[in-house]
Amino acid sequence: MALSGTDAKVYIRMHEGENITDDILLNNSLTHNNDFESGHIDVFEIDVPQYINSPDRIEIFHSGEKHDGLYLTWIEIMNMKTLERKCFPVNRWLDLNEGDNRTHIMLEKFTVNESCEENEYYEHNSHDQYKTEYTIRTKTSMKQAMNNSDVYANIYLKIYNDKNKHTEDMLLNNTKHQTTPFRTGKIDKFEIGSIRLMDDTIDKIELWHDNTSNFDWLCEW
Repeated sequence: MALSGTDAKVYIRMHEGENITDDILLNNSLTHNNDFESGHIDVFEIDVPQYINSPDRIEIFHSGEKHDGLYLTWIEIMNMKTLERKCFPVNRWLDLNEGDNRTHIMLEKFTVNESCEENEYYEHNSHDQYKTEYTIRTKTSMKQAMNNSDVYANIYLKIYNDKNKHTEDMLLNNTKHQTTPFRTGKIDKFEIGSIRLMDDTIDKIELWHDNTSNFDWLCEW
């Protein structure tokens, strides 16, 4: 799904293990006359080699120049034979003049047999289910080493009150300030919530991420 559209040619490559497809042009949307227009969900039917059955990584890129970029929220891939569905979150610009100025990215995080559209609806409406809501601001230190822009981690927060009651693990995502959060010297703001009813006291917090190999985050506050 695109939140900001483009007239540039958009391509995808699929990976499965050591196998990789050629560049595949995404055109002739089944749902709209103009591909990749703002707010549209486009559906494309493509043919891939038999050795690509359940892709574990995808590359997405386009041929546009500055100000001809694309903001994608997600890419969903369905194998029409097995009906397996994979949702790859994106939530970033592919633009030479936005974010990290990249128009070619690799996506490696996905969920299996979950609808991207349903997940998006749940995220947008989940605040109705929260019993306690929080506004979280973080600052990444200027001493933060620059992570490779392909490196990704989910960062979680758990809040405890003075009676040692705590929230569930809450994912810090959908930053209000930066397209790509946790960058050197940047302040990010997150609106998150807990399904547990907490009081106004905060005694301590836990903060961690799930990348154990090549991601570092130096949080200043």
